[in-house]
Amino acid sequence: NRMRVHAHALPNVYANNLRLKQFTTISALRASIEAVGLNFSMLSNPEAESPFYRGSVSKDAAEMIITKERFDGVAPHLRPTIAQIRHRHHPYLDGLPFPTLRERIIEACALESRILDEEDLCEDLQKDGLICWGSYLGDGNRATGSGAPWDFRSWEAQPWFLRKWWFFIGGLQGELFQQTRWWHEMRGDRLVAQWGERIDL
Repeated sequence: NRMRVHAHALPNVYANNLRLKQFTTISALRASIEAVGLNFSMLSNPEAESPFYRGSVSKDAAEMIITKERFDGVAPHLRPTIAQIRHRHHPYLDGLPFPTLRERIIEACALESRILDEEDLCEDLQKDGLICWGSYLGDGNRATGSGAPWDFRSWEAQPWFLRKWWFFIGGLQGELFQQTRWWHEMRGDRLVAQWGERIDL
């Protein structure tokens, strides 16, 4: 046995290597709203209404609804905010896994004098202003692994999207900026803030 040579197979660089595949934003939103239990056809229906909306209730009542129902069956980053309970909105917003972004967009749309052009936002989402990364193995096109569209850690924003929608993402403290910063740090890139300054990573 001491003389026996054991052959150790070299690792397969194709099988043992994590590669990232970019989802289109629409594909990622589809996966997210299906994770919430909604139908994909709702995304293309302009009259669709979020099932989280419970009518014009007070903030206290909305907090009670969230506390009582808990939404344990919903992925943590997709659980409804107070604005989602209180204000009528389209379900595509329910698929964005950024509570601050959802809250601010819905609150802005609920104002009598709107400060947000929602059609403009939708166009920017369709132009992949947000990038969702999904991991996959092998040569297939199916996204698998740890990259999940309902987890905000899978997402980053394009620099132009950050600049344009800075207020709605929650600035430097917003989940979307923090996660974008993380992706840039992983690549060794420098992230430029909306005012043109470089952010130290």
